Amino acid sequence: MNKTFIKRLLFIIVCVLALLGCGFLILQYSVEGDKKMPFNISKILMISTVDGRKNDDAENLWNISLSQVNDLYIYVDKTENNKGETIKEIRLDNFDIVRPSGIGDTRIFKPTGDLKSLYLQSTENQLDKKIIYVGDRIDDLKAGTISNIGGTIGFRYAIENLGKYVSNDDTEVVYNGSLLKKVGIELDKVKSTLNFDFTLVTSDKITYKGTVSIDTPAGDIGEEGHSNIEITDLSSVVFKRVKE
Repeated sequence: MNKTFIKRLLFIIVCVLALLGCGFLILQYSVEGDKKMPFNISKILMISTVDGRKNDDAENLWNISLSQVNDLYIYVDKTENNKGETIKEIRLDNFDIVRPSGIGDTRIFKPTGDLKSLYLQSTENQLDKKIIYVGDRIDDLKAGTISNIGGTIGFRYAIENLGKYVSNDDTEVVYNGSLLKKVGIELDKVKSTLNFDFTLVTSDKITYKGTVSIDTPAGDIGEEGHSNIEITDLSSVVFKRVKE
């Protein structure tokens, strides 16, 4: 076996190992995503209940159109990998709703900013395709800003036109999940899986994108009236750098 052959063999082995190493890194990135992001989602708070809109009805004391609502607040924090980067923009888009039942009409709403009525379910506040939060000095849900060093953004996912509660028996009505039981709507009828893309653009003009998937509502709102959950295990959200 001459030296030339040995050199060629070693060269081939090195090339194969290099290709295998690159392939492993590509596969690892595809599965695990970017592990050195300057910001991440630390938790998602979801608050679920049932809301209603009273209809004009001269014959009945109560005539309420029901909506199941889920308010989601996404907390974005710095990571230990942050080297002074700030948030330029966060986008939520590509909303995809999977439901076992077709009852009601699904809507996504942006905040109004009024603390007494944070989400006004109107055409004006309904999202068309996406919601954008711009990095600024402070969080302001109504203005669509988030602190550029980390803060909170939010939106509402609602199922409207679930049915009507019509009655002359009750002296008062509590607007919560108990209304589902009053009109005979089972919890399964309002269960959904909400998927959407979360895109983060940093001050360094680097863009990261991942898909978030959340099951709604937060709990058994028919029994509890309203419920909430803090989602802290976000290991299923894989962020990757993307070009824009």
